[in-house]
Amino acid sequence: MASSSNRRIGPYILGKGLGVGTFGKVKHATHSVTKKEVAIKIIDKQQIRQNNMANQIKREVAIMKNVLSNPTTDEDSSSIRNNKSKGNKHIVQLYEVLASKSKIYLILELIKGGEL
Repeated sequence: MASSSNRRIGPYILGKGLGVGTFGKVKHATHSVTKKEVAIKIIDKQQIRQNNMANQIKREVAIMKNVLSNPTTDEDSSSIRNNKSKGNKHIVQLYEVLASKSKIYLILELIKGGEL
């Protein structure tokens, strides 16, 4: 069995675990080409189905994808973008979503020293 540091999810090389939750875990990862560090939230599809949480996960992903690109008002738009450009620790960017037969992988901005 390969160690987790050699395991890949798409172009990302998995590193150490950052946390564990009800439906999965979060791991540190590095993009193999750009070397950008990210957090990958790994969600187990079977647990999502068993707990009837599919719609909630879809809704959360949709919100994360749209929060910076489609805010509700112009005032919110400048506030959100300004906060993000200043590195607001309360806004985590979702870079992409990958999936396998059994897992969903949310590729997230890595917030060092913080907690998700």
